[in-house]
Amino acid sequence: MRQVIFRYRRRVRFGETDPFGVLYFASMLNYFKEAADEFIRHRGEDPEKIYRNQEKGFGFPVVRVDADYIRPVRYDEELEIEVEVESVRRRAVTLRFNVTREGTFVATGTMSFVSISSSSWKSIPLPEEIRRIFAPPE
Repeated sequence: MRQVIFRYRRRVRFGETDPFGVLYFASMLNYFKEAADEFIRHRGEDPEKIYRNQEKGFGFPVVRVDADYIRPVRYDEELEIEVEVESVRRRAVTLRFNVTREGTFVATGTMSFVSISSSSWKSIPLPEEIRRIFAPPE
């Protein structure tokens, strides 16, 4: 069952477009990451303490990104990015992003993160701080 848990709005900036005035493909990946960061803030955590927690010795890097571009997006258009938690596994989390412009889908994608030890760089079970962020809202 689809459960949108956060919405993030942003406007396309000129520097994020290609020579034809269409959103450069890599810019959409940045939008996904921005939406993930804002979702973490919305859940009451500092993204820096989640992605790189020196004090507790863990990290939470992005290990996979997937995007489907459905319609072109142009300079100054306002987008809404819906964030869904697609899966929470023992060591990893995957978020799904659905991007719309005035209610019309323009892109969709996923981003996967893995919990790692900051000393060994090997995957570890999700720390409680991370698991709590991505738990279903009450």
